[in-house]
Amino acid sequence: MKNFDTSKVNYKKKGRISTVIVFVVQKDGSLGDFSVSGENKQFNKEALNAIKKVDVKWSPALINNLPARQRFKVPLYLTFD
Repeated sequence: MKNFDTSKVNYKKKGRISTVIVFVVQKDGSLGDFSVSGENKQFNKEALNAIKKVDVKWSPALINNLPARQRFKVPLYLTFD
């Protein structure tokens, strides 16, 4: 993900960290209603910043051929060697 700056994530040991980003694709294709959960606050913050920098409109859900809001849940992992 080109918008993600791993240098801002402070993690001192080997292993994997994770977070989950939840957001809504609005009827117009924009993203909103963000939430993020994970143990590493820097990773959460950088993951949220990265998803907010996405400037491409998404395709909204369709219900009866009408645009509708849709919630997405995206797990992210970062592994340190």
